[in-house]
Amino acid sequence: MIGGILRRAQWLKSHPGDVLSLETGRILGGTDRQEILKGETIAEILGGAEVDAVNLSVEDSAIGSGTVAAMHRLLGGKFVSSSVSQSGHFDLPSNVLKGPFMVVGDEPDSARLAARLGGSSQVDSGGLQGWYEFAEAAEKAFVIMTQGGRDRALELAQKFPQTLFIAYQSETRPNHEVEMLGSVALVSPGDHGKFGVRLKVKAGKILEYDVIDFGPTIEDDRKSTTTYNTYLQRIEDEKLIEQLPRQGSAPYVGTEACISCHPVAGDVWSMSRHAE
Repeated sequence: MIGGILRRAQWLKSHPGDVLSLETGRILGGTDRQEILKGETIAEILGGAEVDAVNLSVEDSAIGSGTVAAMHRLLGGKFVSSSVSQSGHFDLPSNVLKGPFMVVGDEPDSARLAARLGGSSQVDSGGLQGWYEFAEAAEKAFVIMTQGGRDRALELAQKFPQTLFIAYQSETRPNHEVEMLGSVALVSPGDHGKFGVRLKVKAGKILEYDVIDFGPTIEDDRKSTTTYNTYLQRIEDEKLIEQLPRQGSAPYVGTEACISCHPVAGDVWSMSRHAE
């Protein structure tokens, strides 16, 4: 995720204005020291890019409530979860209101998330149902970010049929066309932060859908790059790479061999700063 986030930050900063920017979460991939440093770095970059909401996942909570609270501050207080009650360690919003939108965060494994944060699960007590009814009464477009996959998104779309869109987790590339269940759009940016999904909305209706490739054709954000370089320096200072277990791997076959099978990617790479 760390590679694409520098370009994502640049893209977000180059599209200011009437934009709702959401991150589906799962920032971390583990609980070791390097993952903690990476999480803090990503949180600082997303906070600097003024993202509006980040769905807190049970995976991210594995590092402990204290570190989650620190990441929450670096994000500018943008972690959100409607699946747990108030955390005992920091102020965790249940939803985010921006313009005509109400955004909520769903974590199917809410019991484990709640236990780690010192709260209680809200799934069985109808947490999402309450906010869905509130949004309808307030005439807000209801948006759900879920840590579940497509099946969970389908379940939520059937339960909350007036939802504008549901962003779910997926390990594949985003769909080329928006998937609809009734009037609910089901979208996913895929895994590892390499892509984004953009929806153009007017009067509560989705007018356009397109996929953004955060590849090398987008320049890295300069301020975020400074933050990233600080992260690399901290890894070096703490000698974290030296602590990783070593294992054998296939030898590097060279640029020309790679380009012979991936000519389009090679053209993009050759015109980027990475080829210098």
